[in-house]
Formats: sequence, C-alpha cells, structure tokens
Amino acid sequence: MTNVYEEEKKSIGLEKSVANNFMTSLIRASVEDNTSTPSQDAQGGLTESEIYGNIFVFNFAGHDTIAHTLAFTVVVLSAHPTVQDWLAEELRHVLGDEKPEDWEYQSVYPRLRRCLGVLSTRTGSGGSSTTTFEALDAETLITPHKGSFIAWSEGIRNCPGKKFSQVEFVAAMAGLFRDWRVEPVLEAGESELRVARKRIMDMVENDTGQVLLLQLLHPERAALAWKQR
Repeated sequence: MTNVYEEEKKSIGLEKSVANNFMTSLIRASVEDNTSTPSQDAQGGLTESEIYGNIFVFNFAGHDTIAHTLAFTVVVLSAHPTVQDWLAEELRHVLGDEKPEDWEYQSVYPRLRRCLGVLSTRTGSGGSSTTTFEALDAETLITPHKGSFIAWSEGIRNCPGKKFSQVEFVAAMAGLFRDWRVEPVLEAGESELRVARKRIMDMVENDTGQVLLLQLLHPERAALAWKQR
C-alpha cells in the first residue's frame, strides 16, 4: 500500500497518473487540495495516515459486510426456490439474453426492484408471480418505516457505502439467478429436497454468531449445488 501511495504521488506530480481506483482518487484529491491551499494556516487535503485509515475502513466495511450478506442470501435462497423463480422472472424481463458486460447501470439497476427487495425491503407484488411485463414494470419497493430497518444506520451519519453495497448486491443477484438456480446438496439420510431445505434454514437460525460481524459460523455445513435453468 505504501508503494502504491508513493508511486501515485510521484505520477501525479509528473502529470502521468493513469490509475483510477479509490486509493488513487484519495491521493489525487489530497494533492490537488494541498496545491490549492498554499497558506500554512489553511487546512489542506488528507495526510498519508488519513488516506491509509480511509482505505482500511472502506476495505473492511465494503468487503466483509457484503460478503457475509451474500453468503446469508444465497444460503437462504437455496431453501426458497419460489423466490429464486420470482427473481429470475424479473431478470429475464429486464436483461433478456444480454451479456453481463453489456449491462448499463442507468438502464438496468433502477428496474431490478425485486433483486434489491431481497436485500432490504419487499416489493409491491408481495412476492407473487407476475405474468405481464406491464405489471413487472409497475412494481414498487415498499420502504420500511423509519427506524425499523437500519442496516446502514440513519441520518446524516449513515453508511457512506450504502448505495455501493446495494448496486453490488443487485449485480450479484443478476449474475447468479438469471440463468442459474441453487439448491442444497442432500446429506446421508435425506431423500427429499424439502428435508434439506429445512436443515439449511435451521442452520441459518441456530448456527450464526457475532465474530466481529454477524456471520454463518459453519458455512461448510451448507453444501450447495448450482444448476442451469
């Protein structure tokens, strides 16, 4: 990290910076801020230690939290095939057969309400299957009452990564569930998926704990299989 910091500062000074990521953006903004405030009394940009601190916070908050959220979501969805079908219905309508690399945020993300609903709210349809494109496009997200859902906290000091995590989550749902479905792998003594799904939900409810963050304590006990639709 220190090498990246020093190299980027040097590149910016020589006006040769080409990298475009969060760290280089912080460095670039800090250097430009310091340049524009030459007075010793003026408050300049971020210091090197402040940049490292921000990188650490964003890496921790932006990776562990969404990783555990996705783990919980996929495991729970494996026990609810009808919800997977409900998601796939929207994804097929919005995305068709378009390749992921061709998806455009402006035209795709606002329409994937069900994918976002899995994360934080529920849709106006209540989760029922829809058969017309008009009804799909008319669905709306029901926002929880203030204070009833605070995954990102609330107010002026709420999580700065809220929108990023929502977009990342929706993209993951789209990439996984448009063309695939997931189900639990049967264990010895299990002859029906119904039994395996109940075991999975029992694990989610009883085998989770706080290890810095809330997480599945033994995810290896939830073996899953992906099948193409």
